[in-house]
Order: sequence, then structure tokens, then C-alpha cells
Amino acid sequence: MPPTVLSTQPVSDPKRAIDRETVQESGKNLAHFEKLDHLRFLAAFLILFHHAVPAVLCAVAGVTCDFVHSSLLTANLSGVGWISRSIIFEGHSAVALFITLSGFLFARICGTQQIDYGRFIRNRVLRIYPMYCCAIFLASYLSPGNNGLINLCTSLLCLQNLVSPVTHELITPPLWTVAVEFQFYLLFPFFLNMFARKGAKPILLILLASIVAKLLVYWASGSVRELSYQTLFGRLDQFIVGMLAGWYYLRYEQRLRNPLFLILSGVTIISTLMLFHFKGGFWGSGNRIIWVVWPLLESLAWCSLIVTYCASTFRLPGRVSKMLCGLGAVSFSMYICHYGFAHLLAKKCAPVISKALEDSHHWLHPIVSATFQQPYYGTLLFVALVVLPIVVLFSSLTYHAIEKPFMEMRVKYKKGEV
Repeated sequence: MPPTVLSTQPVSDPKRAIDRETVQESGKNLAHFEKLDHLRFLAAFLILFHHAVPAVLCAVAGVTCDFVHSSLLTANLSGVGWISRSIIFEGHSAVALFITLSGFLFARICGTQQIDYGRFIRNRVLRIYPMYCCAIFLASYLSPGNNGLINLCTSLLCLQNLVSPVTHELITPPLWTVAVEFQFYLLFPFFLNMFARKGAKPILLILLASIVAKLLVYWASGSVRELSYQTLFGRLDQFIVGMLAGWYYLRYEQRLRNPLFLILSGVTIISTLMLFHFKGGFWGSGNRIIWVVWPLLESLAWCSLIVTYCASTFRLPGRVSKMLCGLGAVSFSMYICHYGFAHLLAKKCAPVISKALEDSHHWLHPIVSATFQQPYYGTLLFVALVVLPIVVLFSSLTYHAIEKPFMEMRVKYKKGEV
């Protein structure tokens, strides 16, 4: 059978179409966009600190790693410390950055051109499945008693965010987002077809339907947090926001070049996370109606950062930009493996740190006592200087050994390309 092609003929209604210049520019395969790699690393960086800081902090204190103990250990923070605490504790929001960024990138690459559905999905499989499957099979081997054939099939079908997937305490906790992301990959060509034919209206109607559905679930059950956080129904808002930003980006790029807009978007993100944390954050808002619209709100905040950073005249020094590009390239591997390293290093290093703090004759005592005089700041330093470099090194290895060979097998999927 011939590959399925979704027709995306230009619309005749000028109110619903992107201008010709936008279509032509966004229809090209984008050159390597350094700033997008910077943002990918930012997302991976925030997720790593979100998981590693509480793990190390609680391990050093000798208590179970959970929200209650983490909160108690950081309860006396104020000023800059409280701001960083808010960002780290709500660092799960970086998942919204990943998803919004994906929608933005796909829309920028494809514009309103026709795409070959089969080739598009093949490229997406080649991009995420090798590393994802390595994690799934490793988890299955390490915990065979808890992971049978049904669990394996659930995970391999990219339904990791549903009931009965493969599980392992150090490997699989972050993998639910990969399932959500792949579900969006399956839907994107259809969204593209809708947009090319009728403009933004049907996409906005889907966004509205998503919000109404979450509202109905909230009225029926009294909680919608899990649906909004871990499923396509909740994260759909974020992918749509990213797509719309990508399709209309070139229209407004020139107006957003002033670095002041970038500063304002950064303030918006920090303020949003601080306010959310102040109102209870993820753990303290399980039964609140805010979760009906929270995915949309955080996506809009991150989207403002994406478009203003990409459009801004601000440029990082060449070497710094190149380094961040390299880190952004391995961000997917970082995301897959960071959780295990964070908790494993916390478990192995915490006894050494605790002993060095108590024993003044320990060879590490001067360094550890100076570093962990304030446990929270010592933990930040430990994660930055120990956990992060180890995760980056391992991720670089897996990227070149596992991800890159399959990425080189990807094909062109836009109609008319050769």
C-alpha cells in the first residue's frame, strides 16, 4: 500500500491563513536553531534539579524523600532561597516547556506543507524509541517479578502513563512523559491538516473542548490533577499552544526582538511558579479547580519565553552557545536517565556526607562542613557539581551510542522534498 499522505491545501480565506511569506519560510527544513537547544537543556536542567535536590537533601538528613520532609527541611528559607525553592519544587513545570517546545518546533518546520504520515511517524519512532526501549527492557530485566508480558506490551505501545506499565523505582518514573509526547506525534499531522484547511479555529475549539472536559471531570470527581498532569487530555493544551505559536511566529518575530520582552517573559515564568507554589504547588492543590486551567497557564508562560528568546536580538557568546547546544542535544538522554542517577547518588553519597559532617577528623570534613553549613545551599552545590556532570557524561555516551545512529536513519517527510 502507498504511504498515507495528509492533504494540506492552502485556504482561500485570508483571515484564516498565514501570509505567503510565513508559509514559505516555515515550510523549509529549519537550519540548526541553537536557541531551541538552549531551551531543551533548560527543561532537562530544571527536571533534574526538581528530582535531585529533594532526594539529596532528605538523604543527608536521614529521612524519607517525600514532599513533607523536603518542605520541613527548607521551611526556613526566605528571599532568593525561597524563590529558588519555588522553582525547584515546581520544576515539574519543565515538562510543559518540553511539550510546548515540541509543538512549536513541529509547526515551524512543517508550516502548512503536506507531509507523509508514515514517514513522519517513522522519524519520531527513530528519535525516541531506541533510548526509551532500552530503559523499558532494562527495567523489565531488573524487576522481572513485577513486569510481565502485559506490562511490557503496555509500555512498548507507548501507554506508559496508563495502568500496568513496566515499573522500576529508579528507571521508569520519568517515562510517562515519553508516552504523552508520542501520542502527540500521532495527532500532529491531523492538527496540521486542520490548520492548513481552516486556520486556527478548529484547533482553538479542540483547546476549548479539552478545558471543558477537565471541568466536567472536576465537577464529577472533585479532582482533576492526575488527568491534567499525566494524560493527553491535560497536556493537549500545551501542545496546541506550542503549535499555534510556531505557525504564527514569523508574523510577530520582528516585534519581539527587543530583549526587554525576554526579561518580562522570564519574570512571568518565575512569578507564575512562585505564585503556584505559594498557593500549595503540585502537592498542596490536588483537589483544587486550578488544575482545570493550570496546563494552559503554565504553557502560555513558557511559550512567552520560547518566542521572546527565539526572536530576541540577545545572543550568548559563541562558546557558551555551542556548549549549551551540545547539552541540548543530549537532553532526551538526560531526561531518561537523570532520575536513577539522582536517587542512586543521593543514597550512596549521603552517608559519606553525614559522616564527614559529624567526624571532624574525616578527610572530607573541612569541605563538607563548609559546603553543607546551610544544607539547602550545600545540596544545590552538590547537585550542580556532582550529579549534573555525571548525568551529562552518561547522557553523552548514550546519545552517541544509542540515539544518534538511529537519528541518522531518519528520512524527509514533507511532500515534494527529495
